[in-house]
Amino acid sequence: MSFDLSRLEYDRPIEEIEGEFEAALALVDQVEAGKLTRDAALEELVRRGGTPQTARKFLRHTLDQGKLDAERARTGMIAD
Repeated sequence: MSFDLSRLEYDRPIEEIEGEFEAALALVDQVEAGKLTRDAALEELVRRGGTPQTARKFLRHTLDQGKLDAERARTGMIAD
């Protein structure tokens, strides 16, 4: 299972790539719910084949984006 998008193999089925991405997002959901620490999620992403740098960037971006989306929803700033 490869997480590092810089090593993305184009001959892999899109379903496989989607599954890996969904699994990574599920880890983010667990961190946001307080069921998993950020460090544990980072370790899991690296165990799945990501580089530490890419895994940190992914977690930072997705967790920060989630906070931003929540704040926008709270203040009514999200337009559909």
